[in-house]
Amino acid sequence: MAAKNKKARDGRRELPKCPTGIEGLDEITGGGLPRGRATLVCGSAGCGKSLMGMEFLVRGVTQFNEPGVLMTFEEPVRDVAQNVASLGFDLDDLVARKKMVLDHVRDYLVDARTDPTNLARRPVPTRVTINTGIADIESKVKYSALYLQDQWTQKRFTLSAAVRYDHATSNYLGTCIGPDLYVPVQNGGTSAGSARYCTPPTDGVSYNDITPRWGAAWDVFGNGKTSVKWNMGKYLAGAGISGIYADANPALRAVNELTRTWTDTNGNRRVDCNLLNFNQNGECGTPLAGQDSVRFGRDPLSLDAAGIPIGLATTQCGRREQGIPADVQAYCAAYGNSLLDGSGKRRAEWQFGLGIQHEILPRLSAEVTYNRRKYSNLTVTDPLGVGCDRFNGAQALQTCLDAQRNYVSGEYDFFRVVAPANPGLPGGGGYTVRGIANQKPTFPVGRPSAVK
Repeated sequence: MAAKNKKARDGRRELPKCPTGIEGLDEITGGGLPRGRATLVCGSAGCGKSLMGMEFLVRGVTQFNEPGVLMTFEEPVRDVAQNVASLGFDLDDLVARKKMVLDHVRDYLVDARTDPTNLARRPVPTRVTINTGIADIESKVKYSALYLQDQWTQKRFTLSAAVRYDHATSNYLGTCIGPDLYVPVQNGGTSAGSARYCTPPTDGVSYNDITPRWGAAWDVFGNGKTSVKWNMGKYLAGAGISGIYADANPALRAVNELTRTWTDTNGNRRVDCNLLNFNQNGECGTPLAGQDSVRFGRDPLSLDAAGIPIGLATTQCGRREQGIPADVQAYCAAYGNSLLDGSGKRRAEWQFGLGIQHEILPRLSAEVTYNRRKYSNLTVTDPLGVGCDRFNGAQALQTCLDAQRNYVSGEYDFFRVVAPANPGLPGGGGYTVRGIANQKPTFPVGRPSAVK
């Protein structure tokens, strides 16, 4: 295109411009695009970058008799010509008159006849994930407390005491899944025959606790500068929507997502198969390893009733779901107290402190304190039938423990290593390290566990 070269009013020579022939664009750019330079046009999808480039080439041919080249990377040439024909641009005519060259850039090492959708250059999907849609899972925790405190002073002694009553509960509102495209028709429970299910409102924990606190101070010399202080009390772990307060919500036991293999054979970026048929069909393969197609999108309570429960392999003693494994129920009945209700069941700690404080200067004092904490109601997870088990073990508990002290176990192999001689090791090295354990190939897996 013919270049224009002007002088600015201040006498400086302006950058030579190349008119585009696009109405309005040459005016706002002061004559067109910079001549002899590459111009990058960028913007979000759909803002008109391709259209601007196309009109620039067409105007160059029709108004300035300058040929042009258009190279596309995604859209085939035929599609481009059809799309701009509605604007009055006849690309086929310009190509026939050798005024324009159109080219679709692709991997020429791949025969277009065997790869018509250009899969060799485009990202190829290998899997697809479906889910059961959006749902609100609501858990509520409530707690209240009553606190009483008093203090007594007798000469140089001050004694304080307090007692606190705490009540904490959790409950779960009903949750409905579906109807949604990928929620399967239920085959059991209260929602049988429909592509949706609802878990009912359920109670969680219910705790009652009484926690005392004491404290004493002795003014050693009676001048208020030196004191011996003692305190002791029981404090509860905070209540929140996590852990045992939320674990028993049945809606959390559902399988709401599943991933399977997918081969986009025709390259249309559409999953051409029945996604709720988990056998290989159409473009879809089977679910990936570890995906639970049997329980996907199913009502967890109906799965309990059918004998194929989910989310109950590890269960706190005190839960009452129908699908809890029989071994866990028997274990908890024999050994485990309920973790979900009662008095004195919340995790807590006793705190003890004894110290002395002395005023060195006005507004400056020093203090030495001994503190001790003791935790209570910690939980332990016991895999049933593994190791030295109090319940239904292969050996009597004491017999099993004695054997393990001698490095003999049905589940583990024990081995030893000799430390090298080295002055940097205790005693100069050369000692034997015993009791290093490794699971045997016959180690039981998938066993249910009780939390107590």
